[in-house]
Amino acid sequence: MMRRFAVRTGIIAVSAALAAALVQPAAGTDAGTDAGAGTGAAAAPAGEAAPAGEAPVAAIDAGIDNPGFEDVAADGTIAGWFPLTSPACGTTVEPTTEDAYAGERSAKLTDPTAGGIVCLQSSFVDVLGGQDVRASAWMRTLSGTTAWLTIRFHDDAGALVGTADTRPGTLTEWTEQVVTAKAPTGATRMRLMLYGGSTTAGVSLIDDATLTGPRDDYDPTLPGTRELFVDDYRIATTSPDVERIVHPPRRSAPTLIADKPWEANNYVYSNTVLYNPDLRKFQAWYGTFSLVDFHNYGLYAESTDGVRWTKPELGLHEYQGSTANNIYSTDAPGTVLYDPADPDPARRYKMLAFKPNPRGYHAYTSPDGIHWTPNAANPVIPNGDVQNLGYDPYEQRYYAITKQPMPPNQQGAENRVQFISFSDDFVTFTAPVVSLEADVRDKAQATANGASDMQVYGLPSFAYEGIFIGLPAMYEVTGTGVPGSGGDGTIEVQVAASRDLDSGWNRPSRDPLIPLTSAGDRDDGMVMASSQAVVDDSTVRVFYTGWDGTHGTFDRRTTTSIATWRRDGFVSMSNAGDRPGLLTTMPVTVDGSSLHVNVAPSARKGGVRAELLDETGAVIPGYSLADSVRVRKDTLDGVLAWSGKRDLSALQGQEVRIRFEITGADLYSFWLR
Repeated sequence: MMRRFAVRTGIIAVSAALAAALVQPAAGTDAGTDAGAGTGAAAAPAGEAAPAGEAPVAAIDAGIDNPGFEDVAADGTIAGWFPLTSPACGTTVEPTTEDAYAGERSAKLTDPTAGGIVCLQSSFVDVLGGQDVRASAWMRTLSGTTAWLTIRFHDDAGALVGTADTRPGTLTEWTEQVVTAKAPTGATRMRLMLYGGSTTAGVSLIDDATLTGPRDDYDPTLPGTRELFVDDYRIATTSPDVERIVHPPRRSAPTLIADKPWEANNYVYSNTVLYNPDLRKFQAWYGTFSLVDFHNYGLYAESTDGVRWTKPELGLHEYQGSTANNIYSTDAPGTVLYDPADPDPARRYKMLAFKPNPRGYHAYTSPDGIHWTPNAANPVIPNGDVQNLGYDPYEQRYYAITKQPMPPNQQGAENRVQFISFSDDFVTFTAPVVSLEADVRDKAQATANGASDMQVYGLPSFAYEGIFIGLPAMYEVTGTGVPGSGGDGTIEVQVAASRDLDSGWNRPSRDPLIPLTSAGDRDDGMVMASSQAVVDDSTVRVFYTGWDGTHGTFDRRTTTSIATWRRDGFVSMSNAGDRPGLLTTMPVTVDGSSLHVNVAPSARKGGVRAELLDETGAVIPGYSLADSVRVRKDTLDGVLAWSGKRDLSALQGQEVRIRFEITGADLYSFWLR
C-alpha cells in the first residue's frame, strides 16, 4: 500500500557542534521583538560520543543498498541490511507491507521492552574525515518511542570513530528525518543505523533511507541573481517551524477570446505569449480548433498590455475563401522564441512545431514571427506531440522539451514522459534524453487521490534568476475517457527547478502552482501554461489555458487567462508566527556590500532578520541576531542591517552561512548586491 499523507519537516542538524552552530541562534532581540529560538542537539547512543562537527555541505546520493526496503532475502530479512555485530542488539527489524511511504514495503522496527536494543545497519559508503555528509529517512511511529536514525563512522580497521543521530518525537504521519554531520578525523567508511534504544520501547516504520556524501557540484558563488527556494540547493538546515509553501497565482479574467469564425477553443499550451522589448508589445502565437472544419490552426495576435488583443489580417492562408484572418499556419501551432542576438535578421524568431508528415518536430525561422522558413533538415527531432522550446542563456544554447516514447530498456511505462534535446545553431539537435517523468511520489499521490496514475503531459520552462523554472503539467489519470481521447483525468501545473538542464529537475513540493478551481468554474478540469514568462520589476506573469472539462471529454471549453505572482513568488519558506523559525543556508561567498530579501510578513509583528556564521558555524561578531534589525514590511527588496549598518565589505571574499530567523512571514528569496 502506498500513502502520500506525509509532512516535510525541517532538516535537523544533530551532531554536538552542529546543533549548537546551526540550530541554536545567538541570544538577543531586535528593537522590541522576541528572541530567537532553536532546537537542541541529540546525543549519540550510550557509550558512543558524538564527534564535534561543523555546518554541513550539500550532498548527493552515495548509494546504500536497498534504500526503500523493497528487496527481501530468501530468509525473509531485508536484503542489503545487517544487524549490528554486538550481543546487545537484536534483529527484530523486518520488511512489512503494512504501510509504506513509497513502493510496497517499509522496514518495521519493533523494540518490545525498555531493556532491549534493536539495531539494523546499511551497507558501507566511502567517506573521508572532514567531509560533510547527510542521511535521511521517512519515518512513522506506530506505538511508543520512535526509533533513532544514526550515522556511524568507521576507520580502515573497522573501529567506530564517531556517530551522529536524530531522535524524533512521536510521528503520527510519514515525516522525513534528516541527520547532517562532518565525518571525524580517521573516518574512511560510514553506514546508516536504525536504532531502538535500551531505555525505550516502541514500534516504528522506516522507508526511503538515504546516506549521502559530499556534493562535488556545489558552488558557493552567488551568480549575482536572486536565490529562490524552489529547490534545496542553498538550504543547509531548517527548523520544524519553517515549511515550504507553494503559492497559487492571482488569475485574470479570460483574454485572447475566441471571437473569430475560425476560432473556437483557443489555447496557449505548447504555444507562446511573450513581451518583445524592441517592439514594446506582447506577441502571441496560439492555437485553436475550428468547430467548422475540425482543423487546428496556428494564430498570431498582438497587444500593448497583454489584456486587449489585436488579431491582424495576415493574408497568408485562406479560410472559407478569404485570407483576411490571423492564421499563420494551417498545421499544428508551435512554440516560439524571440532571439534578438542572432546576427542574421532572418532568424530573429525561431519556432518548433509538430507535423505529421514527415512525422516529427520541425524547426522554423522568421524575421518577423509571421513569415516562416522551414529548416532544410526537418524533422530535427523524431516523433511528435506536445513540445516546448527555450533558450539557455547560461550555456548559450537552444533546448527543446518534447514528448517521446520510452525505450524498451528504460523504466517508464507511459508515453507521457518529457525528453530534452539541445542545439547550438537551431539546425542540428542532440538525441532526446529523459528530462522529467513521474516518480514514486507522484504515483503515490495519484493513488491517494483515487487515480490510477500520474504522468507528465508537458514541461514549459524558462530561465529565471540563474536557474530554470519548470511548469510541468501533471496529468492524474482516472480512466479511459471517450474513444480517441487518450485517457481521462485532470491536469494541474506544478513547479520545478533545474540548475543546468543536464541533471534533470527538482520538485521538493508536489503541491499545485496553478491548481484547478472549484467545480463549475472555467478552470475546473485542466490547466496548462504557455512556454514563457513575462517578468518585470514586481511581478511574474504566465499565460495559461484552462478547460472546464477533463482530458477524456470532448464537450469541454477553453479560456486563456494570465497567472500573476509577485516577483520570485512561486515558493516561499514560511513561518506561521507561533514562534520563530530558522533557515540556515549553505556556504555562500560574500560578493556584494549588502544582503537583500524578498519577504512578506503575515503577522503584525512578523518579519525576517539574520545572522552570519563563519566556516565553523560560529556567529561572526557584529552580525548576530541580537545585532540584526528585523525587516518588518512587505517588500520585494528589503536590506538587512546589523546595529544600523548594512555594509558587508569587511567580509568580501569570505564564505559565510546565513541563518535567517523567520517570524510570521514568507521569505521568497535572498541575494547579495
